[in-house]
Amino acid sequence: MTDKANFQLIRITDTDVRTVTDRYATFREVVATNEESYPDIRKWLDTKVARGVHSGERTAFLGLLDEIPVATAVVKRGANAKFCHLKLDECVRDQNLGELFFALMAAEVRQFATNVHFTLPESLWEEKQDFFQSFGFESALRASKQYRLFEDELRCSTPFDTLWRSVVERLPKLSSLFSIRGLSIVSPLVLSIGPEYANKIVLGTKSVELRRKFSKRWIGCRTVVYATSPEKRLVGEARIANVVNGDPDRIWYAFAGELGCSRQEFDTYVGNSAEVFALVLDDIVRYAEPIPLRVLEHLIASDIDPPQSYCSTAGSRIWSAALAMAALVHGSFQTSRMHPAGPAPQMALFPSRAAT
Repeated sequence: MTDKANFQLIRITDTDVRTVTDRYATFREVVATNEESYPDIRKWLDTKVARGVHSGERTAFLGLLDEIPVATAVVKRGANAKFCHLKLDECVRDQNLGELFFALMAAEVRQFATNVHFTLPESLWEEKQDFFQSFGFESALRASKQYRLFEDELRCSTPFDTLWRSVVERLPKLSSLFSIRGLSIVSPLVLSIGPEYANKIVLGTKSVELRRKFSKRWIGCRTVVYATSPEKRLVGEARIANVVNGDPDRIWYAFAGELGCSRQEFDTYVGNSAEVFALVLDDIVRYAEPIPLRVLEHLIASDIDPPQSYCSTAGSRIWSAALAMAALVHGSFQTSRMHPAGPAPQMALFPSRAAT
């Protein structure tokens, strides 16, 4: 058994489909292992899924655990959105990935959906009914069309607003379990920085941030960079590699080239302080698209108070939910808290239907 493992979630792109990249070929073969129950599944992949990814109607995901494929998913956008497919290997069934994928797929359809539905084998509904009901899928009726061999398919449906409330309620829990490649979900800090300097950080022209007071206990932690008014948005993240304190002259001469400001600006900030703290940043990530705070407030239905200087997310359910939501909307999940039990047969939560 592995003590630490890395789970990476890959979004299948139109380029992947058109050029048949290795990751699309892997995705296709994993989904096609349902062929015994769904004889037309390869046709469904090559027509509905491939065309849907090209048009933007569908999104497909491949999950890798230490480079081994263990999860696939397909979601269809629209007013009547559908979770077309979700397949998890048994070795990751107890790692909260079902919740993560439901949240991720809900985020994918949030701009379009009025209702969300999916189909599943009757036996799976009986086994996992509590899980589905916890997301608002209260009942399951026999599907009007049956594409699965050997067992009846049932149809579950719920209003999108009901599903979304369940997702938002889970965000703090998910934020404690998962991290994000390129977008943090568990960063213990949010740093408030003026827009000019925040953008210099994510552009790589500033790698040291000043504070009049700061604790060295944050050395080694990641922090989200929040650009203050008038931008009011998350622009990236970084790791606090070191915290150096000293008198202002010492700090200036040590870090003048990395501060991204003039001596006059430095002196204005420091004022009469006898001591100043230099936060040395590395592993800086610029978000592909800045995330406005007002958007996050809308998505989690809560007001978010930006920190005056910085804040810890550990005691803030709202900030934890906000960062998790940002990750769902823009990020790519990974985790180092998996404990795989080794190779295991694959299990489909609700396999692809060949005609949908």
